[in-house]
Amino acid sequence: MLQICYARKRMVPDSLAIVSYGGPYPETPTAIKKAVSGGATALLVKEAVPGVPCIVVPKPLHTYARLCAHFRDMNPEVRSTAITGSIGKTTVKNMVDAVYKEKFRTITEPTNDNQPEVIGFTAQHLSSHIDRWIQEVAESIPESAKEMSLILKPNVVIITTIDNSHIGRLGGMDTIFDEIGDTTEFLSKDGVVILKKEEILPLEKLAGKRVVTVSVSDPSADYYAHEIEVKKDGLHFIVHEKDGSVQIHLKDIFAVHNVLNSLYAYAAGRHEGLSPEAIANGLGKFRTTGYRNNVYKSSDGKDVIYADCYNAVGRSIRAALDAAGQIPLSRDSKRIAVLGDIQELGEKAAGEHLNILQYVNQTCFDKVILQGEHFHAAADNFTFRSGMEVKCLDSTEDIVAELKPDLSKGNLFLFKASHASHLEDCIQRLWPRLFKEKEKEEQKLKTRWKFQILLP
Repeated sequence: MLQICYARKRMVPDSLAIVSYGGPYPETPTAIKKAVSGGATALLVKEAVPGVPCIVVPKPLHTYARLCAHFRDMNPEVRSTAITGSIGKTTVKNMVDAVYKEKFRTITEPTNDNQPEVIGFTAQHLSSHIDRWIQEVAESIPESAKEMSLILKPNVVIITTIDNSHIGRLGGMDTIFDEIGDTTEFLSKDGVVILKKEEILPLEKLAGKRVVTVSVSDPSADYYAHEIEVKKDGLHFIVHEKDGSVQIHLKDIFAVHNVLNSLYAYAAGRHEGLSPEAIANGLGKFRTTGYRNNVYKSSDGKDVIYADCYNAVGRSIRAALDAAGQIPLSRDSKRIAVLGDIQELGEKAAGEHLNILQYVNQTCFDKVILQGEHFHAAADNFTFRSGMEVKCLDSTEDIVAELKPDLSKGNLFLFKASHASHLEDCIQRLWPRLFKEKEKEEQKLKTRWKFQILLP
């Protein structure tokens, strides 16, 4: 059977290759060359390429989605859950996977790959060996969410917190709302949209769809979390619903915003037929991975490393500061934060970074390192509170040199930034063994995923 591949990511010999689906990725000569050298039988393109068999269409992404949707339609028994929104998509996806595994055979891409190519690729490899497909959906490329919904035909759509992430690329909140809402376009007739009770989404996007709400502040929500406690072994809280309540324990997870993330997974699990007890058991097995809300102990067991440096908006930085500030330390230990710039804020960048510094001033951190032009500009003429040591640094070498004297002293190190800041390089340099363990962990997940989809 002919496979449809995206030239920039995964090429399979004798396949139809889509070279570009629009957005920021044009049909470049390099991408075309990669498709041809990778064994493409023909190219799906907007403009013909001399000397190469081509299928020319006005909208390659739309055609790609329709072709991949055909493969999806061949496996209607596989129910799918789509996770979209601005913040927390990957964490929620992994929580849903942990919950569903209590009853179903699942498939989910192991990283945060949430673009059309990975959704189309997975759709082509569904089989009777899979019960549930859990997929993160990007909101960062205009007009792509509807096409991804066409491929997924989701039975559940989870909309996580909506914020100004990618506003620089999308141009405004209206476009962000449109993209997120478009994920529900091809929701199944028995499907459900799960979102925060307090979330504001244009009602026309949800017209005629069943909506289930979750909340950590409004008891009228369908699923409400209360009695939230941060303890030495993680988060404890109670989820209340119409038919009763259940105790949840998120082990070794300290960021309180993960209570809301777990509510999304809880609601999805209930819609898919799991009992409260099974969901609680699944959430109890959930573990963060890599550089997302992950808390490590250094090899000598003395220091705590809070790694959350894959994505960032103002709200998530404040949440990370709060979470790291609540982790128990000895009296003589220091809390050290390394914060990198938020990307894609456009004209809102200056004000947002200044707001974060004002918040930092209210925390219990003893030392703060700021990386990036936006934080450096915000720090100029800003008065930090007495007793807080602040450094503005850029290079990995300078940050590592500044932090080395603080190692093995029982301190806590928070690394929070967008992926473009590459703060994970600092973690790799300071604690190389942790980095090697992370690589092994991620490779294990990727191997499992490749086995699931039966790659040739």
